[in-house]
Amino acid sequence: MKLWTIYLALFILTCFTTCNKGPLCSAPGGNRGIIESSYSIGNSFCVDFNERNFVARNDSEFRQIYTISKQWDDCRNFEMPEVDFSKYSLLGQQAGTCKGGNFLRTVTKNEAEKKIIYTVQAKCCGYNKVLLMSKNIVLVPKIPQDYTVEFILEED
Repeated sequence: MKLWTIYLALFILTCFTTCNKGPLCSAPGGNRGIIESSYSIGNSFCVDFNERNFVARNDSEFRQIYTISKQWDDCRNFEMPEVDFSKYSLLGQQAGTCKGGNFLRTVTKNEAEKKIIYTVQAKCCGYNKVLLMSKNIVLVPKIPQDYTVEFILEED
């Protein structure tokens, strides 16, 4: 009986400290700062990005960053969602996390230094080894041409 009690206690302890949804695990995700919204591609397997991090201030810049794979039937008529580049810019930063983890995306504007800072915190929750990648593409207010963009990646 004592042996079963020990096994049960170890099982419960393991779940609370390593399971993705355990009470000791909190991996907040979402968007903060000047981010208007996340930019959802839809069939992301149709798109190959040439850059790990990117800034797109206009349609021409954005089209240089990616290619659409036409090898899959679902991708033959695929088009990227429209962006109103007169009002917005896109930022992307590739990062990975484990299954059950989250990405916390923050974009701040430093007017004194004419700089945009895009920080992605990739929070891994537990010991699940399934790696999930995301481009973390966000829509932000139009970034002036004379501003620089700094990318910061914080991974667990």
